[in-house]
Amino acid sequence: MIEAGANESGDRSDEVSAIDRERLSRTLQDLADFIDMAKEVTSRTREAYDADITLRLAGEAIVSKVGEAVSRLPEDFKQANPRVPWRSIRGARNLNSQYYHRIDHHIIWLTLERELPEIGRKLGL
Repeated sequence: MIEAGANESGDRSDEVSAIDRERLSRTLQDLADFIDMAKEVTSRTREAYDADITLRLAGEAIVSKVGEAVSRLPEDFKQANPRVPWRSIRGARNLNSQYYHRIDHHIIWLTLERELPEIGRKLGL
């Protein structure tokens, strides 16, 4: 008897592959959504960002969520896209979460305004 989702040899690789593709698709959509959120924050101008703690907190949250999404991407996908600074993205998330008392809002702003849109372009998002 062949197990549900397995091929004739009992291999479930097609099912796993489909699950992996779906997870990759969802994660890339999440990244695209976070990039759109970053554009929304930066559309408010740097002066508004500096004056509004809500916008600064939103920026921090976006950077954290991007880092989490990147951690869910398969290693082979990251290797196939070496122009994206994966390690830096993850590092920014860690700094943001673990060293919250030393957050540099200028760096967060630059990440939102420049880095995330560039990553989106590199990934075709």
